[in-house]
Amino acid sequence: MKAEATRAEILQHRDEVEQMTSQLKDAMTRRDTIGVQSRRAKAIESRTAGFDAVDEFDRMAERVSRESDVDSARQELDEELDPLASRPSRTDYRPDRAQREAGAEEMLRELKRRMGMDPNQD
Repeated sequence: MKAEATRAEILQHRDEVEQMTSQLKDAMTRRDTIGVQSRRAKAIESRTAGFDAVDEFDRMAERVSRESDVDSARQELDEELDPLASRPSRTDYRPDRAQREAGAEEMLRELKRRMGMDPNQD
């Protein structure tokens, strides 16, 4: 009885070993297939890398152009708002009310003169 139980156990282990061996062979075959597929993908990638590089260069050139526009606008704004700039900034120059009114009156007289109206007439 013990001998038959041992024999049955040995046969069961033998079947398990055969299944594991079969699974190992399948895995090794798949590994080789995956390696071939990987090498093929790398070859395709290296052929198309030139096109990708050109596309990337175009995207980079466009990005640099946009950044250049933003940088120049930023520089203009900085110059405009810089209190130490050689010319006074528009935001730094705020004439008082009397100066604004005098300037407006002068502009009105000039406009009337150009339109041929009598500048003394209000």
